[in-house]
Amino acid sequence: MKNRPSLLEVRALVQKYPCGTRVRLLQMHDLIKNLPLGLEGNVISVNEEGTVLIQWDNRITMGAVFYYDEIKKI
Repeated sequence: MKNRPSLLEVRALVQKYPCGTRVRLLQMHDLIKNLPLGLEGNVISVNEEGTVLIQWDNRITMGAVFYYDEIKKI
């Protein structure tokens, strides 16, 4: 896993995933929440670490981590 995204990469994520963007979960490496693949949700924000914070349709709020988890804009 890459340590941290560059400022350019974070800016690209902010442009790609503005607040309210619908996304679908393709892969997540969280063993505690264990969100189902294919789950959809709305982007809340993107932080300086490149984590896309999402309010999932199952009412869980959880971020997709840059270079680690995978989401798709829908």
